[in-house]
Amino acid sequence: PLAMMPSLRTTPASSRRQPLMVVNDRRALHALVDAIIARSGLTLQEIADRLGVKYQSVQQYKTRQNPSIAWLVRLTDVVGARIRIDFPESK
Repeated sequence: PLAMMPSLRTTPASSRRQPLMVVNDRRALHALVDAIIARSGLTLQEIADRLGVKYQSVQQYKTRQNPSIAWLVRLTDVVGARIRIDFPESK
């Protein structure tokens, strides 16, 4: 079953193929970054190295800084994930 977090519904990190759903909420964005990192199996330092930034730069997106869509695309790319946008069906 889907677990509820602040504006975020996700499944356990062991379920890597399950989608994440998020809305525009600061806590939800931080939870999304946490989930992407956790599911990647990489350390923050490994991710920072792949992004070409310092460890602290990645860490700040987990707690303080709101990521831009461009940063989320870069993050998902370096961890081997992808972003999918679905539009609801019109009635």
